[in-house]
This record gives sequence, structure tokens and C-alpha cells, in this order.
Amino acid sequence: AIFITVVAVSETATYAYASYTSERQLLSIANRVIWHIPVSARGFYQKLGVPQADRQLAEPLQKYSGDMVYPPKGILSARASRPLNIVWLTAESLRADMLTEEIMPNTWRFSQYNSRFNNHYSGGNGTRLGMFSQFYGLYGSYWFDALEGRQSPLLIDTLIDNDYDITAFTSARFTYPEFDKTIFSRIPESSLREYYQGKGWERDRTNTAALVDHIGQMAKREQLFFTFMFFESSHANYYFPETYAIRENYLGDFDYLSVDIGKNIDLIKNRYINASHYLDSRLGLVFKALRDNDLEHNTIVIVTGDHGEEFMEKGRWGHNSTFVQEQIRVPLVVRVPGTSSRVVETMTSHLDLPATVLAALGYDADPSLYSFGENLLSEQYERNYTVASDWHGNVLITPAVKFVLSLKGAGNRASLTTLNDRAIEGDEIRLSDRELLSDFIQSLPRFYLDSPAYRYNMRVAARQRDALETRSAGGAPTSTAAVE
Repeated sequence: AIFITVVAVSETATYAYASYTSERQLLSIANRVIWHIPVSARGFYQKLGVPQADRQLAEPLQKYSGDMVYPPKGILSARASRPLNIVWLTAESLRADMLTEEIMPNTWRFSQYNSRFNNHYSGGNGTRLGMFSQFYGLYGSYWFDALEGRQSPLLIDTLIDNDYDITAFTSARFTYPEFDKTIFSRIPESSLREYYQGKGWERDRTNTAALVDHIGQMAKREQLFFTFMFFESSHANYYFPETYAIRENYLGDFDYLSVDIGKNIDLIKNRYINASHYLDSRLGLVFKALRDNDLEHNTIVIVTGDHGEEFMEKGRWGHNSTFVQEQIRVPLVVRVPGTSSRVVETMTSHLDLPATVLAALGYDADPSLYSFGENLLSEQYERNYTVASDWHGNVLITPAVKFVLSLKGAGNRASLTTLNDRAIEGDEIRLSDRELLSDFIQSLPRFYLDSPAYRYNMRVAARQRDALETRSAGGAPTSTAAVE
């Protein structure tokens, strides 16, 4: 037991040091350790004066991982044919059933004249993978490769190529989870604005004011911009100003280390509802800022959650433990100028957001070349299944069943369940769902070098690139890509 403990502590300490100093060879090896869980010790090493590698100078991921190739080269041209501003709003632990007229009236009204997706899934049951899936359009198992390689998402790369002002706000931190090394790895630290003093609602109050001011500045400068904000009001312990309480019967003093969670879960959930109501008031200020600055006609808006939150409906409190509906279903409202309002009841996913935004900007490349998503607003949109992830695997979600392919995600529950998490036997699974599982397994390595799916994608990308060059030149292709 002592030997195992020493080995585990040594492995954890080595990874923390490698993560801080960007020792990518060590990071790549760590990802192959079956029991490995990523940790960070940034503050500790800063106090010791250990120099940190410049995240902006990170070398390409392919050099060290030897596996992941993302994004494939030549997929998108540099210029967007329809440049639009983008305001991306993600709330911590915001589950799908919070989006009601009573709890979130501002967001509900906003959804009435935009697109609301009522059966939407996060790409993870925790913040890292929920955020990762919505910006990369990739399954959560790719997170580790992106982190090791400091690989930014194609969506952000495209905005940089189009000279967007990119500014992000958070009421948490950009360093933990490590979004400064993934999603925003190419964004200067001066444009990553953190405020994390006080309770969640107090942080959101300060950051929303800064975000509203930033939107006004962009409008005055007539600057094309992307801005993101991560809200914390709906994060445990679910704090809120008393004047925003719409559930009067709530647990007043919530110390989850000492409170009997099971006994008080209804009162705890009421706190969460009140916190979500306050969160909505901040979102309302952002919607108002867009109206006041006459930006609605040229701004994409996305409102969603990173993952859900369970209140013992299936035996647990919080998130990041299993793949039950309460932990992975989140609200989604999307505004794209020029599109009609709609309510979508079919299955949708965070994986679809990059393809949706890029299509709105005028890119017509096949989304399968750079993601596992599709354009949500396309008339041809159809999703037969989606995938959510944790650090230990995935869950395949069809309209009828879930295949839990994660030791942790299954927990004490069955690995085969109905959509609403009732255990079922294997012989109850339809042939069509078994075929979807086979399709998922075959497509999973799509963005790993030398996989058949990757080689196929590269051939398709080469043909598409040649076709574009043919149209622009008015004749034969100017170049031919030999991709294997």
C-alpha cells in the first residue's frame, strides 16, 4: 500500500510540474497511464519562482503526441464571407429545465424570437469537457491531446485570421480549468479578464458590467468582435441576493461539508433555482446592451451551460459523476441574424456549435472534416446520436438508449440504460442502436493520424480545396494535394 501511494504521488507531482512548464513529452506519456488524472499546481510553482513556459510559443501538437491532427490543414479559407459579431455566454452547472418563463424570464423572452433547442446535450458532465466540446466540436477524449499540444480550436483560429477583437471574461479562472492552454491558448493574457473575488453572483455582477461596457466600446469603434463570458451564479453553493429569491423555502446556510445533503436536497435545489434566477438578470443586461448599441442585426448570440446539475434525482448531487440526464442536458438558445425563430425538439449537442457558427460566418466546408458536429440551423440537420464524456470515457446517447463506455461514468449504475437512465438488458437493444454504437466506434479516431477515417477526410478535403481553386481560377485546379 505504501509503495502504491508513493508511486501515485510521484506520478501526480511529475504531471503537475510538466503541465506548468509545458514539458510535452512528459504530458504525452502521462496520458497513457490508465489511472492518471490531470492536476495543476500553478500557484505552488509560482511561489517557488519556477519559470513557466510561454503558452503563446507552444509547438504544434503533432510533434509530440504523434496521434491527433487537428485541425486538418486547408479546411477553411482565411476570410469569412459574412462577418458577424459573436457573443458567447456559458453558465456553470445550468441544467436544461432552468430555462422557463418563471425562473429565467429574460432568457425565455430572448428565446421566443430566436432558436431554442429543448433536447440539447453537453459534451461532458464536467466543465472541462462541456466547454471543450462546444468550442472544438470534438469528443472529450481529445481534450488531453489538445491540452498537451496547447492546440486552440479551429473556430478561434478562424476568428483570429479574420481580425476579430477577441476578449473573454470569467467569474472563475482561465488557468483552472486550463482554458488558457486550450480554447484561448492563442489569446493574449491581457484579453482574458478574470474576476473571482466574492461569491458567484458578486463576481457575475462585476464581470457583466465589464462585458456590457466592452460591447459598447466595440460598437463605438465599429470593431468586429468575439466576446465570451463564463458565469458562476449557478455554481454550488448557489449564492444569490435575497431580493432575487423566487423560492422562499430554501436552505439558508449551506455548508456542504456538514449539511445532510439527502435530507435537505429540496431546499438546496431551491437555492439553485434562486441563483439561476439571478443569473438570468445578468443575461438580460447583456441582451439589453446588444439592443441599446444596435447590434442585434449583426451579432450571433449563444446562451448555454457547460453541463447540468443533479439533485439526487438519480442518487447523486452535483455533476461530474455519472451521465444521467440531469448532469448532461443543458439549455441552448442561438441567435443568428437573418434566421427565423424556432423551437427544436430533436436531439442536439454542444458538438454542433462550431459548425453552426462557422456556417453562419459563410463557410460551407463539410463540418465532418473538422468536427463531430453539424450546422444546427441547416434544413438537413439530423443527429442520430450524440456523445458526452468524462475523464474516463464516453457515453453514446441515442434517442432510445445510452451506452456508458466509462468506468467512472457508469458508477454504481448499469452500462446500458434507457434515455431516462433505467437499467436495461442487452437483448433489449434494437439493432439500429447497435449499428449506431458501431458507427461511433469507427468514427472516434477520425482526427488521429493514420486512422482510416483521418485519411478519408484528407482526401475529401483535398478534393474540396481543388474544387474551390477551380472555381476561383475559372479553369483547371492550380494544385493537387496528395494526402495519405
